[in-house]
Amino acid sequence: MDDLQNNTTGGQQSCSGDVEWLDTKAVSRRFCLSKPHLYNLLAEGKIRGASIRRRGATRGRRLWLADSIRSFIEANEQ
Repeated sequence: MDDLQNNTTGGQQSCSGDVEWLDTKAVSRRFCLSKPHLYNLLAEGKIRGASIRRRGATRGRRLWLADSIRSFIEANEQ
């Protein structure tokens, strides 16, 4: 974890600030989006996420790309 630092929302951010991946709880706190809504947006291709798991495992950890969520919100501002 040399080049990563924890931020106050529970996500990970590189020291250079390039890419920020957040877990579901952090996304819910930061953007007020529910877990089902996130998965619907992911299925529709409107935001990006990645499932991190061990080879052969059925369960893992879902991470969300914060920039894709910000872009989605900005595109849908009214």
